[in-house]
Amino acid sequence: MEGSKEQIFCAVRRKWIMLTPEEWVRQHILIWLEQERGVPLSLTAVEKQVSIGELDKRFDIVVYDRSGAPFLLIECKQMEVELDFRVLRQVLNYNIGLQPAFLAVTNGRYLSVFGRFGNALEELDEMPSYPE
Repeated sequence: MEGSKEQIFCAVRRKWIMLTPEEWVRQHILIWLEQERGVPLSLTAVEKQVSIGELDKRFDIVVYDRSGAPFLLIECKQMEVELDFRVLRQVLNYNIGLQPAFLAVTNGRYLSVFGRFGNALEELDEMPSYPE
């Protein structure tokens, strides 16, 4: 802890981060991705900048496949935030700059995953397996 601020170590960013409600969700989904879905943290980026037109935004989590292409984009919200159209629209905006195969939104309680099929999005029943 630094001063009176509680911190958590982020294995992806390799540094201590202030533990906010959203960061708690972000760190838990990272652990789940690695331990339950076999996602290598070395192919994961957290809170990086992406350009959308003339705007610079920061995404929460992007998982890359082994060739370096974006595989999964995840938008994390704190538990109290409802996963509504505003949240989905936010991840769809980041999608423009990255074009991953899959999109997800989570608030730590719920996880909604979508696959891109051509120009259409389809909600999936579960998180896709990480490609070997």
